[in-house]
This record gives sequence, structure tokens and C-alpha cells, in this order.
Amino acid sequence: MGNITKQLRGKCKHFTGTVEKQCKAGMVYDEVIKRKELGDIGCMLRLPCTGKAVGSITRDNAVLPCDKYCAFTEAEIEQEQKDWDRTLELLIKGLSPCCGAEIDTSHVITEGKHKGHGQRFCSKCHKVVFIV
Repeated sequence: MGNITKQLRGKCKHFTGTVEKQCKAGMVYDEVIKRKELGDIGCMLRLPCTGKAVGSITRDNAVLPCDKYCAFTEAEIEQEQKDWDRTLELLIKGLSPCCGAEIDTSHVITEGKHKGHGQRFCSKCHKVVFIV
């Protein structure tokens, strides 16, 4: 199935993505990357969470580590890969990854220009599984 090992290696396990304002450990991204002091240009390159900066940012040639940076261990990466493979297997079978129930497609558009688009829900717990 899809390999997420490369994506997780070096990434902080608290990282939630930049759509969120802070990570799971409570660090506010704008404060970690010193957006006010250093500006917007290159700010995502200073984000330590992705492993690209290896858990630190640079400012005047000084290294300032994130106090909460915690990389995935090899065992955790292996488990995440197993979970991802299971999720994909369930989706291929038309089952919801949350509880293995069938996927409800009743909200999918059935005709016209946007045919096939819409939300897919878990038929058991009614969570959104994915949107096309």
C-alpha cells in the first residue's frame, strides 16, 4: 500500500499541520518560528516540526530548539504504517476506517456536472470519512 514511513521520519509526533494554530503539545507555531521577529519570508522553512530543520530554527546563526520536539521512534513509524495500510484496505473494500461499517454515499451527487462528488459518511457513527 502507500508508504508513509518517509513522511514520518524526523517529523515531530506533536505536529498537527499548519492549518492549526498550535501543535498537540501546545506550542504556538507563530511563536516557534519567530514570525513577528523574523518575518513571513521563509517562515515555514524555520518550522522545526517537519524534521527538515531537525528540531531547531536558526536566528543570527544561533540554534534555538523547540522544547517540545519529539521525533517518531522506528517502532511508532512501523505502527503508523500498519494503521495506514489497514485504513487503505478498509477504504478499498468500501468500509469506514473508524469502525469498519459500510460507507454511506447517500449525500453523493448522482447527476450533472458534479456527479460523484459529495461527502461519504460512516453508516454506523456518521463521521465524515472523506469528501470528493
